[in-house]
Amino acid sequence: RRGRWQWRHSPPTVPEGRVRHVIVASVAVLVKEASAGVIQWAADTSRCIAISAAPEGDYGRAVELRTCNEEDSSMLFTTTGTGPIHWVAHPGKCLAMHTVMGGPIWLLDCLDIVNQPKAQFITHAENRARICLADHPQVCLRIVDRAFVGSGECQPDTAECEFSAGGAIETYGRSEHMVDGFFFDRFTFFSHADPTHGKVEYVDEQVAWGLQLVREEGGMVRIGADVAEATGGGGRKSVRIESKATWRQGLFVVSLSHMPTGCGTWPAMWLLGENPEHPWPSWGEYDIIEGVHLNDRVSTTLHTGVGCNQQNVMNNDDFSGRWQMGIDRQSTNCDVGATGQYGNQGCGQTGPKGSMGAAFNQNGGGTYAAEWDPLAGYIRTWFWPKGQEPMDVVRGQPDPGRWPRPYSFFRLGEMCPASHFRDMRLIFDLTFCGDLGNPTFSSGCPAQAANMTCEELVTAHPEFLQQAYWEITRLDVYNINRPSLPPPEQTPLPQRPPPQAPPVPTPPVRNAPAQAPPVQPASPPPPPFPPAVVPARAPAPLPKHQETHRVDMISPDAPVLRPHRSGDTARDASWFFYRAASTCIFLAVPVVFLVVLGVVVPDNDVPGVVPGRGPGH
Repeated sequence: RRGRWQWRHSPPTVPEGRVRHVIVASVAVLVKEASAGVIQWAADTSRCIAISAAPEGDYGRAVELRTCNEEDSSMLFTTTGTGPIHWVAHPGKCLAMHTVMGGPIWLLDCLDIVNQPKAQFITHAENRARICLADHPQVCLRIVDRAFVGSGECQPDTAECEFSAGGAIETYGRSEHMVDGFFFDRFTFFSHADPTHGKVEYVDEQVAWGLQLVREEGGMVRIGADVAEATGGGGRKSVRIESKATWRQGLFVVSLSHMPTGCGTWPAMWLLGENPEHPWPSWGEYDIIEGVHLNDRVSTTLHTGVGCNQQNVMNNDDFSGRWQMGIDRQSTNCDVGATGQYGNQGCGQTGPKGSMGAAFNQNGGGTYAAEWDPLAGYIRTWFWPKGQEPMDVVRGQPDPGRWPRPYSFFRLGEMCPASHFRDMRLIFDLTFCGDLGNPTFSSGCPAQAANMTCEELVTAHPEFLQQAYWEITRLDVYNINRPSLPPPEQTPLPQRPPPQAPPVPTPPVRNAPAQAPPVQPASPPPPPFPPAVVPARAPAPLPKHQETHRVDMISPDAPVLRPHRSGDTARDASWFFYRAASTCIFLAVPVVFLVVLGVVVPDNDVPGVVPGRGPGH
């Protein structure tokens, strides 16, 4: 991380025969202006959905119907058409149903409901269309008594369920299409010493072209290392490129037909925020694709300073991958100096099998999508093997709201302010051994480690490195050009306290000369201890006064699915039997009392009646 800044006062020379194109205005910018608009009731377009001015209750703020005013921030919403509906005045708040069966509509924290079915809406741009749950298409927003916004079962022709929301729908638009014949004009070549102490010699642009370590032809970009012969003990020549552009948000879609793999290799595609005034990790690091040696599962990791914790992100709930382990706990703390984790480990998650390595290349590669949205409050990453990409991705019209759960998910909010990540540039690199590859060599490549060190393999045995190259067939960047909003709050980041003890001497993860956890081999052994279990968050109880107002406001004649007030069917059944038993006991006690006192006595003179045990007998 040190000494890699270079200032160019003149353009570098290039090999003879190659024309260098300066591209300024010719880069296609296809960003669509995102919408922030009102959601009108189609039956009366003068009425719009609005956030209630009443104070927020224990569960959330209510949603009502009022006279439309496009300058009233309480009525402005935005959505991609599939997924949460954000309130523009506070993009961290989203609309959600009380349950997936209907009930009142609330304004809740997006981070708490981002992956819950009750907040995943399908919103159409037509003038008269329903706004329904993605997983329950018959359960939709519904106007009640021309004044309130509830939800319940709707038929296609139900007037109370028809809205005009086209003005609120936003979509991702492509701002960069990089594999276009001019890929390397968008990057600079890093040619300083490797900050991670790899057995590598990063070369400048002229040398890279001269050795044919980089090329772009036929819709494919290749980035590799010089693996023709032994190096004589020196570092192996390789390439690290860094984008000239920086981003503060975006959706990055990359398709690869080949990824570096092999004993000794350590490739990565990552985003880094850093400049001379903000040294790493002040503005964060987002490792999208990373692995070492023969790994067949990708690692996706965040690295920050103190104050970014992901302990409320749940495996199998928020993401489909798995947490990497630290020293004695899951690596849910992104702070590079976090207690209980390896030095510079950050918060890391592991992707599906075949997401990198030999299996990835044998299957023809695949596609990654990395979404960084500080306003929505998350960083998410998906992977699809070649041929299994969603059609919207194939067509260049990505719609993350339609995709399955990501394999990696991180929250940006109270526990990890979005200000940890800013002005990040895109980097591809390929180093060897180094601070991660050396300590994991014996576990990742046991057969080779029995006879040599990692650095000996890299310098003297190029036959093991013939798969050490990238092949990129697509790299597009998409952005939502959101309406004019106040910038995200720049939460002051806490300062790290003085260290209490020296760090554990273990290998580092990415690009700082620190420590990192061992990367698991292709067939990792089970951990010696079970992963830490983080208790699930329980939903906040519904206040009684809000429950009565919001649920009972729905007309009894309307075909609306009413939720259980308790939300617990078993508890409701128990209450029914309790009330029935109480009623029976209440009726039986007087009868027993009268019989005991002898008030109810059979008539002895009635034939065929057995005398009773009344008084005197």
